[in-house]
Amino acid sequence: MILVDIDFCDEGRAREIAAIDLLSQPAPWPLEAILKDMRERQGEVVYLGAFYKSGMVGFVALEPRAEDLWVLQLSVDPERRRWGVGSQLIGAASVFADERGCSRIFLSVRASNRGALEFYRALGFRQREVLINYYSNGEDGIRMFLELW
Repeated sequence: MILVDIDFCDEGRAREIAAIDLLSQPAPWPLEAILKDMRERQGEVVYLGAFYKSGMVGFVALEPRAEDLWVLQLSVDPERRRWGVGSQLIGAASVFADERGCSRIFLSVRASNRGALEFYRALGFRQREVLINYYSNGEDGIRMFLELW
C-alpha cells in the first residue's frame, strides 16, 4: 500500500477528476457535469481527491442524504490500482460520513464489474438489492451499503 494525501477538491481540480474518470469508467462523467456539481451543488456534493507526489491519482464524489452518505463515483488511475488508493478514499468517506452523523454508506456498482464488487465486499459492503436496467446501456446495478455504527 502506498499512502496518499486526501483533500477536498474545488473547481481547480475538475479537469484532473474528469481525466481520471475518463481513464477509469465505462461511462465517465463529463467535465461540464463535474463543474456543475461544484458550482451549483456546493456542499451537497463533495469531491475528495487522492494525491501522490502532488498529482491526483483518484477521487470519490460523495453526497450526504439525511443519515446516509452516497458514493456517487469512485475512480482510481488505472496505473495506480492495487496501491490501496480506493481503500483510502473509502476510509476518508467513512470519516466524512461520521462527521456528518451518517451511519451508512451506499453506492451502486455495475453488475458486470466483478473487481469492484469484490473490492467493496472486502471493505465490508453488503448487497442490498439488484437494480434492473439501472445504467443507461440497460445493464443492471447492484446497490450496496456499509454500516458504520
